[in-house]
Amino acid sequence: MAKVDIVRILGALDLDDVESVVDINCGAPELAIALHHRYGCRINLIGVAPGGKLDRVNEGKLSDYLRQLSEAGIDDTAVRLVTRWGNLKPTDVLLSINSFGARHNIKALAAIMDKVFHPQSRLVIEVRKGSGTYPFLAKYGGCNTLIAPTDKTNGIAVMSVEPKNQPVGEWSEIAQELAGKNGFFTDCGEHSFLYVPRGDTLVVTFDNLDIAMTKREERRPWGFSFIESEGWSMLGVMANGWTWFRDDAVVAEFDRLRDSGFFDQFKRVVFYGASMGGYAAAAYSAAAKGSTVFVISPQSTLDKEIVPWEMRYKKVWSRDFSGHYGDASISSQTAADVHLMYDPYV
Repeated sequence: MAKVDIVRILGALDLDDVESVVDINCGAPELAIALHHRYGCRINLIGVAPGGKLDRVNEGKLSDYLRQLSEAGIDDTAVRLVTRWGNLKPTDVLLSINSFGARHNIKALAAIMDKVFHPQSRLVIEVRKGSGTYPFLAKYGGCNTLIAPTDKTNGIAVMSVEPKNQPVGEWSEIAQELAGKNGFFTDCGEHSFLYVPRGDTLVVTFDNLDIAMTKREERRPWGFSFIESEGWSMLGVMANGWTWFRDDAVVAEFDRLRDSGFFDQFKRVVFYGASMGGYAAAAYSAAAKGSTVFVISPQSTLDKEIVPWEMRYKKVWSRDFSGHYGDASISSQTAADVHLMYDPYV
């Protein structure tokens, strides 16, 4: 079994919140404990037979697992043994250590992966060289290899599920209704802009369409309800996929809004986002000089010439991070205030 580097895995997850973890065949008690202590998440345990069907967990292994959790101070109410298919719910982190990918064929896990993955899920997996794990996982998302598998030892990888492209027609109808007569909805193809006018404070948010349409019952941009309750105006920028909002059409639209004086009508303009959206909020804040920026765990750029060590977001490597909105650490310098929130332990 490969050595599990807890600190590296927590960093590679790149998640601000984890509500639930599913551990396959009780393979990663130390990691489950660390995740619970870090996020306060629920720990769900499932037994899976080599063929991929739910099965009983070995009683001795389960007893030892529960003992370790108890000794770590984790209450019984935070742990659940899932034995029925109907009780298996979407999860934030799926753990497959010393199991599928290493001991069993990863393809057999497809039905469970399809059941538990949502647009922001992560898979922590032990990988045996030559197992075919990487080609199989490519259809789900991008893998960040923390320890490369060799002929003698297994490796460890963290896979991030890639949001699926959503039909824009349904979102277009929702957005146009939200915009009303005084707002606007601009479809830029891969991205869109929704403006909802209210008060003299404007909040500009950045979100992924797949998450908004599949993970939120109200199907609204990130922060919509809170911004509405405060009586603030909103400009919601949506991406249909992992784009980091690097698109000539997005650049052109922010330039148009800037040059038309759109931002000047507000007493206060706030740019707000997390991770990919955090990058965009900081980068595009240059369109409204003197604005306030609130970002959670952002990146400054994914330009490989500047950050050759960044291996988590291979999907976006082909995007152009040049131009006046390219490097968020530079373009955000025109803001009056930048508030950056991050976890110093990951």
